[in-house]
Amino acid sequence: MQLVFHPTTQIVDILHQLVSRAYGHCLQLYPDIQSFTGNVYRQDSPLPQFASPACITGLAGVGKSCLASALERVLPSDGYVACPPESSKFPMRSLWRVDVQVRSSLKDMLAPLGGSEGSLGDQLKTARKRAYRDGVALLLADEFQFLTASASANTRITQTLLSMGYCGLPTVYVANHSLLHRLLRRPQEDRDRLLADLMILSPDTPESDDWSDTLAALIAVSPEIFRINPKTDAPQFHRYCAGIKRAAVGLLVEGYRIARSQTNDGRFTVNMEHIQSAYRSHLFFAHRIDIEIVTQQLILGRQVDNKRNDLWCPIGQPDRLHPKLTEEMRQRRDLRLTEEIQRAATSGQERKTNKPVNRTHHTGESSTVVKLPRRARPDAETLRTNAASLRDL
Repeated sequence: MQLVFHPTTQIVDILHQLVSRAYGHCLQLYPDIQSFTGNVYRQDSPLPQFASPACITGLAGVGKSCLASALERVLPSDGYVACPPESSKFPMRSLWRVDVQVRSSLKDMLAPLGGSEGSLGDQLKTARKRAYRDGVALLLADEFQFLTASASANTRITQTLLSMGYCGLPTVYVANHSLLHRLLRRPQEDRDRLLADLMILSPDTPESDDWSDTLAALIAVSPEIFRINPKTDAPQFHRYCAGIKRAAVGLLVEGYRIARSQTNDGRFTVNMEHIQSAYRSHLFFAHRIDIEIVTQQLILGRQVDNKRNDLWCPIGQPDRLHPKLTEEMRQRRDLRLTEEIQRAATSGQERKTNKPVNRTHHTGESSTVVKLPRRARPDAETLRTNAASLRDL
């Protein structure tokens, strides 16, 4: 299920932008064979001295790394090109992808094109020449969150991104929201270079075809077990994962485990009741906390936990998505709140039979007024408990 990928409208739009940048770079730098062969043997690379990196950002688990992998599949595969008159063969690679790891140094990242010998300046010079010779059209850097663990993370990340920009290629880096918060604390000259070109990948809206199609693709892994309607159940399923694809997979896996544990003969199916149980399970606790925070922020339009920068985009949401998503989340929350109030107002037997309360008017000649005891003022603990119950809705 982790391998399932559905290209939503947002993903297709971003892929189109990236392919267009790569295509434009090739048109400008490789006009004909004569220009290419002449530039290959130049002492200095014809690539621009600096190219400001673009950024793809979004919540963790929303599909950024899947988008990067899809870009690799969309662009032409590696090969060779023969150039007359000697028909010399040159290697061709359309994409240079760098996966940042915890202990990755800048020299390690440049090694595939710049080699491992010499100074950083020597590496950059070699990388620029090889990038042009190999026809690299795009530089993609992923998993930058691994660099945020060190004490000097801000400086290290900035130096890494700027150095990649000096390769002279159209550069794109994938970042979680927490990295954007760090970059916003950099001086203006760094922000202007690193945050001027942003592409936001947001969760799909509950009622959208993209979301129902994504859910359908996940269920198609085992349709005989997952008895979930991707059309009618999509909004309710969205409530439990906020449209985050990694959380959606976690719900299905945990729902499968719960359904399987409830049978002894091995015959079972997974429905929305199991998904609801999965959402409330202790194994889904970490996802549930994140989803509740994301939902509150969408409704309130502000960050609700200053310690969770990874869940709040500091530059806002795309205009085409934010108002619609916020309104849908608010309406569903109001509906759930109304249902919870009605449920709390009924007796235990009424809740069990799920029947409304039938009230009849007394038509007797007289009635006795019974004074109800005054309720004590709630203490601090009661107020905290009530507030927590409303947050859980």
